[in-house]
Amino acid sequence: MTIEEMKNRFSSENEKYLAHITDALSSQFGKEFKLSANSIEPAETLREVKALTEPTVALKVITKAGLYCRHIFLLEPKFVLQIFAWLVEADLDKSITDEHLDGLKELVNQILGQLQTTLSADSVALSFEIENPVHLEKVKEDLFADFPDQVIKAAYTVTAEKTEYTVFQYIIGESDQQSGSENESDGQTDDIFAADFQDFNTPSINADEPRNINMLMDVQMEIYVELGRKSMFIKDILKLSKGSIVELEKAAGEPLGVFVNGRKFAEGEVVVVDDQFGIRITQLIGPRERIQSLA
Repeated sequence: MTIEEMKNRFSSENEKYLAHITDALSSQFGKEFKLSANSIEPAETLREVKALTEPTVALKVITKAGLYCRHIFLLEPKFVLQIFAWLVEADLDKSITDEHLDGLKELVNQILGQLQTTLSADSVALSFEIENPVHLEKVKEDLFADFPDQVIKAAYTVTAEKTEYTVFQYIIGESDQQSGSENESDGQTDDIFAADFQDFNTPSINADEPRNINMLMDVQMEIYVELGRKSMFIKDILKLSKGSIVELEKAAGEPLGVFVNGRKFAEGEVVVVDDQFGIRITQLIGPRERIQSLA
C-alpha cells in the first residue's frame, strides 16, 4: 500500500473514530470534549524528529481494524498532567512522573476498549497493544526506529474546559487482514500483536455474528472478603492446636478488604443477613489506587 493510499484510507475512517473517542472521553470525565483533526498529510520521519524540540510524552500503539497499523502519539506534558488530575480528581501536578504515565496508559486502554466494543457491533475486529508511555525532553530518532522514511502525520486539537491541547499522531499501515494472513502462512511475521481483550475474539464465536459486552454478563468472578493477615514461623504454626488464637495484623473496627479475582476494589464492614454473614460496602477504591496497582 502506497503512502497516498494509506492517507486516503485513514482519512476516510478517521472521522468515525474521532466521534467514538470524543464520546468515550466525555463519558470518562463527565466533561464536554471536542476533538478535531487539523491536518492529515504524509510526513518525512527524519524531518519530523529535527522539528520536534519541545518536551513531549510519546505513546506507541499497534491496532488492527481491517488494517494493521503502528501509531506514535505525541502529547503535550501539560495535557498529560491535566488528564491525570481529571482521572484521580486531584489538583494539577507540576511535573511528569511514572504515575502520570501509568494513568495515561490506563485511560488509552479504556478508550480503546470502548472503541473495540463499539466496533464489534459493526463486525469490525479491533485488537490493540499499548506500550508504556515515555516522557521525552526532546524527540530522538530512535523513537521512529521501526518506522519507514515516510509516514502519515495527523494533527489534532483537543478542547476541554475552554482549554486547547495539541496531539500529533504518526501512522504506518503494514498490510490488510488478508495479506497479513498470507504472510503468516508463508512463515513471515509482521509487528502484529494479540488482542488485550481475548474474550471478544474467542474461536467459539461465529465471526458473522455481532459481538458485544453482553456475552460477558454471565461470566462468574470470585469475590472474597479478607478479615486480616498474619505472618508466622513454621515452628509457631506447628504449635497451633484446638483453641489457639491467631492475632491478626488488623485492629478491631478497621474496614475489611473486598477483592474480585484477587484485586482489591472496595472496603466494607461485616453485617448479618438472615443468619448469614455479609459485607456492607463503605468505600470503593478510587482511580489513583487502580493506577498504582499497575506499576
